[in-house]
Order: sequence, then structure tokens, then C-alpha cells
Amino acid sequence: MKKFILSILIVEVSISALAGCAPGPPLPDLFGGGMAFLELIILGLIVLVVGILWKEYRNLTTTNADYLTDALNEIKEQVQKLEKRIEKLEKQNKF
Repeated sequence: MKKFILSILIVEVSISALAGCAPGPPLPDLFGGGMAFLELIILGLIVLVVGILWKEYRNLTTTNADYLTDALNEIKEQVQKLEKRIEKLEKQNKF
């Protein structure tokens, strides 16, 4: 499904880019004359779907980053505890 949406997005963007940047008259509408509003609706829906998917993807990556941050903080605390224990043992061995 994601590949299908991505392919539609690539086709729409490339057609829009060609129509706007090509030297000469603009390309004809995809659905024929008088149906340009359908192209705008489809393009708007594609942008909306891509925006929603992008937002969901960003939410997934931030939660994974939170888990990693929590794990690293826990490791840091454990290392600090071990350092304190080592210092105590060194003090005990000096006397």
C-alpha cells in the first residue's frame, strides 16, 4: 500500500513539475478538459495521506528514541553505582 501511494505521489509530482517547468504550453489535464478539479482533489488527498503517514512514522520513531534514552539513562545510573562501590572497596583496602 505504501509503495502504491508513493508511486502515485511520484507520478503526480513529476507531472506537476513537468507542467510547470517545461518550455512551451502546459501539459493537458490527466482526466481531460473540465476535470481539473478532480486532479486537485486527488493531489490534495495524496498530500493529506502522505502527511498522516509521515506523522505516524515520526510518532513511531520518537517512542523508540524514548526507549533508547531511558535505557541509556538506566545504564548510566548503574555505572555510577558501580563506581561508588569500587571507591568504597578501594578505601577499605587502603586501611
